[in-house]
Amino acid sequence: MKVSDLKNLISLGEGFTREYGVDEPRIEVSEHWFTVVFPRPSAIKAEKRKPELQPESQPESRPELMTARILASLEDGPLSKSEISNRLGQKTVSGHLNKVMRLLLADKLVEYIIPEKPNSRLQKYRLTLNGQNHLRQIK
Repeated sequence: MKVSDLKNLISLGEGFTREYGVDEPRIEVSEHWFTVVFPRPSAIKAEKRKPELQPESQPESRPELMTARILASLEDGPLSKSEISNRLGQKTVSGHLNKVMRLLLADKLVEYIIPEKPNSRLQKYRLTLNGQNHLRQIK
């Protein structure tokens, strides 16, 4: 069977007389030979699995604990988001940290030090009076 015949057969798809029973194969063609690779069912299932959730014991999975830790870190003075992330023991600014910071801003517990430029690379966050009171209540 020629490579072109095989490609034509595969391009026709499944029908009354053709049934593959597996996902579509991948054809690798070289100058003198070709290889048909069929994906393993176990590999397909592994790709479709949902990512594992973080255990409940990790601080990021408990927003109230993260909120308290962020407010406590800002007690010493204004910090950038990456500085807050470092104080929380994170290597990078996580999506969860971004979400919590947006909530703290919305609740007026923290504020920008440069309010007219929220996306400035020099932007830092500081505690508001509400944030200081909230932190006292938590302690």
